[in-house]
Order: sequence, then C-alpha cells, then structure tokens
Amino acid sequence: MRPTGKEIPIRCNQCVKQICAIGIVLLLGVTTSVGAVAKLLTLGLALCWVRFTAGATLGDLGIVPGRLWADIQLGIWAFLAITIPVYVLLAVATSLLPENTVADPIPLLLLAAVLGGLYYRSHRIVPAIVLHMAFNATSVSLALWTLW
Repeated sequence: MRPTGKEIPIRCNQCVKQICAIGIVLLLGVTTSVGAVAKLLTLGLALCWVRFTAGATLGDLGIVPGRLWADIQLGIWAFLAITIPVYVLLAVATSLLPENTVADPIPLLLLAAVLGGLYYRSHRIVPAIVLHMAFNATSVSLALWTLW
C-alpha cells in the first residue's frame, strides 16, 4: 500500500528538501550546457528515487496543484512589489561604491529575503520560482536593451 501525503514520515520531507538544496548548489557551479544537463539529470533521478522509494508527493516539494494559479499570481504580485526597490537600491549602491566595486550583492540580498519570506509565509515554492523567473527575465531584458 502506497502512503498518502499525510502518512509520509518527516524524514522523507527533509530528504526531499536536502536533495533540492544539493541540486541548487550543484547548479550554481555550472559552466557548460553539458554540465547543466548532467546536473539536472542527477537531480531528477534523485527526486524520482525519493518519489518511488518513500512515496513523496508534489506537496512535499512545496507544489500544490490545486493552488497553482493562485501561487503564480502571488509570485507576480511579489515581483511587482520588489522590482522597483531592488533596481533603485542597485542604482544607489552603484553611485555610492567605488568604481571597481560590484554592487549586485547588496540589492540581491533584498530579493533573497523576499524569496525566503515568500516561501516561509506560503510554504509553497511556486510563488518564489515565479518571482525569480520574472526578475531574471527583467534583468536579461534590461541587459539586452542597454546593448542596443
């Protein structure tokens, strides 16, 4: 008999979170597309292993299918609320710091706090992923716009 989401022991939930954290750390050091694919496959296999051996569900990963649209909306609202303050803080930090100093970590600390707070308050990962994707898309768009 397969366990339901209510019967999954705490150690399974902790295992899923540890595997996701390890996967994120692995992806941070990626320098090639082949390395990225290899690391994503490793993460995917680890998640499949947890799913089929311990019966982990999407809920253990912080994904609630019935609330997906509400989570996407929450992520978009968080993006709208945080984008302008982050870029204003970046502009201020760039103007105050010496010329050869990179100011990116200062405003990104604010973004990281919002991402963590979003997960802490909702206990779902989708809003934080949507916020992160929208913020990265904005950053790439602004970088491409400055090249033209």
